[in-house]
Amino acid sequence: MPRLPLLLAVMSVAVSLVWWLPKFSMAGNPFDEAILLIYPELVMLGKVLHRDFQAYYGPGNVWMLAGIYQVFGVSISVERIVGLAERIVFLHLLILLAGRLTGRAVVTVILAGLLVLTPLGLMALAWIPAVILSLSGLLVAGRVANRDAADAIVPLPSLAGGLMALSLLFRPDAGPAVLLASGIFLLGWTGRQRRQWLTGFLLGNVPMLIHLLTATPRAVWNNLLYYPLFIVKDGRLIPWADVKPIIQPLIWLYLALAFANVLTGILLWRRDKASPPLFLAVSLLGVGLAHQVFQRCDLAHLAMGSLITFPLGAITAHIWLERWWPARSRWLTGPAGLVLCGSIFFAVAPDYGRQIALPQLREVVAEEAVPANSVVSGSRSYPIAPPVAQFHAMKVTEYISSRSQAGDKIFVGPGDLRRTFYGDLYFYYLLMPRMMPSGYFMELNPLLTNSETSGIEQQILGSEWVLLNQIYDHYYENNRSSELGSEKPGKVLKAHFQEVFRSGPFLVYRKVSVTAPPAAN
Repeated sequence: MPRLPLLLAVMSVAVSLVWWLPKFSMAGNPFDEAILLIYPELVMLGKVLHRDFQAYYGPGNVWMLAGIYQVFGVSISVERIVGLAERIVFLHLLILLAGRLTGRAVVTVILAGLLVLTPLGLMALAWIPAVILSLSGLLVAGRVANRDAADAIVPLPSLAGGLMALSLLFRPDAGPAVLLASGIFLLGWTGRQRRQWLTGFLLGNVPMLIHLLTATPRAVWNNLLYYPLFIVKDGRLIPWADVKPIIQPLIWLYLALAFANVLTGILLWRRDKASPPLFLAVSLLGVGLAHQVFQRCDLAHLAMGSLITFPLGAITAHIWLERWWPARSRWLTGPAGLVLCGSIFFAVAPDYGRQIALPQLREVVAEEAVPANSVVSGSRSYPIAPPVAQFHAMKVTEYISSRSQAGDKIFVGPGDLRRTFYGDLYFYYLLMPRMMPSGYFMELNPLLTNSETSGIEQQILGSEWVLLNQIYDHYYENNRSSELGSEKPGKVLKAHFQEVFRSGPFLVYRKVSVTAPPAAN
């Protein structure tokens, strides 16, 4: 069937466009999506990730977005087009995976993919290309026969290893999952194929080595390991008792599917060891990504951590259904598997299905999605919800833009600088490049930026403007993010700045040494 790949590609594009285009004008996340605009632009301006500004992820996504913005300009529209393209590619990979394992599961797998992707909106997060590259590496490895492909320009094991390594350039924390999944293939390969894989893996890590030398090993260590694992972790964990009741059943379902996937993979491998262990490898990849779910049990992290496990769980259900279904009517297993998976999902998580999944489907079918109002600054805009937040953000942006000077530096944070756990980073994007972030920390994380040794007070002192949002002062979690940290930033603000404007929860401060008009409301 020579036209089948083209048909599958068209299916991926069509489903993605129908599902996500209505969500294209949705409100942007004030923190996570803004990062995807700010960090690449800083790289375009000559800054080096980790050395010149803090970030918890590898350089791959920032470099990729910087290259795209260099051609098409820095805007949230371009960023979301990249996010849409990533979702098309991911859905296509899921379709290919289903085609390899059981073609009757394609429709169910597509729906499972949409289910886990939708909470992430259209953000071009680093996690998605990391999963795309690692899944691609496993699909390539599944094509390796038990013989050396000496006539290939790029041996398939080398290509698989290279793809796996590049996935770590986006999210180094996926390393254990990548090695665990790849190890299943390496066990059954010849010595030459293993060496080819290792060669590809080492070559794929060259960009990370270059980054390590450029950004300095200490900066990379701090950002990718020391800060997230040893400093900030206790300020991000959500105790199980505080996990939203609507999400808890989904986490139990995730664990059940992860176990079922691995068990099915082992049984399939034992039954036919001559075939590549693709199912088992992909199931182990999904298990290896579980840390993303449990580092913070909210919907977004559950979605990211289950990008593999939920769609593969749909394939697992189809495989067992086909095994028990009468051979004469096996063509019915496609719709029967869809009904089975849907029934399991709504039985386990009825509240999520009724309150979130079905309304999202209705938005697409009835075109009920309501576009968010945007905060505009020159040629830049950022969609914000609700409308009252957009109104006040617009007032603040207009005030700062009309009174600041080119080259001024600004610090953006919460109202109480003793609790630095969140911030409206989109203001940096709106005001750049005329104004610039004032220092190393733009992401504000508990136990790190509010510590006595972070130096955040010097960053504020080096600013001409400080913009704070008091609304975050009323938000508390049952973890260490609620602890009060250093008093130094507040003292610097009080000693060297004066409030010059406020609108809603936003407070604008200007350095006392800068001539400033009297405070306005």
